[in-house]
This record gives sequence, structure tokens and C-alpha cells, in this order.
Amino acid sequence: MAEAVNADTETVVVLREGSEEEENGRKRKYRSPIWNYFDKVEGNFAFCILCKVKYQHSNNTSNLSKHLQTKHSSEWALCEEERKVAESEKQKRKSLVNERANHSVSQPTLETVLERRTEYP
Repeated sequence: MAEAVNADTETVVVLREGSEEEENGRKRKYRSPIWNYFDKVEGNFAFCILCKVKYQHSNNTSNLSKHLQTKHSSEWALCEEERKVAESEKQKRKSLVNERANHSVSQPTLETVLERRTEYP
């Protein structure tokens, strides 16, 4: 749902609601916790919901993160903590997948199968 916001006599149209945007007919989730503090607007811009200022994001969150760090340090600290927790969980999942791949059951050899066979009368 589009929403109009007036910031410093400039009208900004919000393109997303929540944490998803439709791109090429598919919904795209915003993974960075930075997006909890910004709304994506027309073009490559984002609107800070804390101070009502528009920033360019160029399809990455570097500028937005720098803004939070310099202007809203307590929110930035929360955002960084959330990012670190998410990265830690991602690493745990990745190591679990690798562990499972290393412990996979290999196919038994013909010799092993023949040794285990049971003779029927």
C-alpha cells in the first residue's frame, strides 16, 4: 500500500509496507535490520522514520547505517546487535549443513553387502 508523507515541504511516496517489496513480480524481503528504521521511497532513496529525512541508499544500506550511527546511535547499537545475532545464527546453520554433509552415509561396497547377507533355506 502506497502512503504519502510530507517531509520538509517535499512529498515522499512510500513504496513498501512492512519488510517486503514487489520486484519483477516477486516479493523481496529486506534482510537488514536497518530497514526497521527506514522506508524505501521512489528511486534509490530511503526515508528515516526517526528524523523524517530522505537519504540515498543506492541499493545497499551503507549510507543508511552511517546515518543511524551518527544521528541515532542507540538505535544503531540495537541494529548492530540484531545483525550480529543474525550472522551468528547463519554461521551455525552453515556449519550444521557442512557437518551433516561430512557425516553422510556412503553407499556400502558389494563385498560388505555380501558379508551381511543371510542365506535362506
